[in-house]
Amino acid sequence: IAGQNVFLEFKVPIENVSGLNVKIHEVDLNVKVNNTYLGKVTNIEKLKIIKKSNEVYTVKLKLKIAGLFGALNSLKVFNEEKGEINLTGEIKAKFMGLNKKIEVNETQTVDFSGYKDNFF
Repeated sequence: IAGQNVFLEFKVPIENVSGLNVKIHEVDLNVKVNNTYLGKVTNIEKLKIIKKSNEVYTVKLKLKIAGLFGALNSLKVFNEEKGEINLTGEIKAKFMGLNKKIEVNETQTVDFSGYKDNFF
């Protein structure tokens, strides 16, 4: 945590069934938890997804918390046992020299109970 920024690192299973390597070079997502806006997520480094693979990748992201209310809301939200996370925005990827924008609008329920000690 540095100022309004929270640096996150996740292990994410990703399956790439195509015959092309894909490089994620920009992430720009708005984050809501339990319908409360927390801030904006961007990537720290590019991610190369190997063709015809099913691997766990380390994804490094930065969450810029939306001011004082975002900080207070994040404390409230992550104190819950479970929460519904909604991500909206876009991811920019590149394959075979072509740029592609991927629109994101995903919602998932997440169990926060194992992460409380990391935040408080």
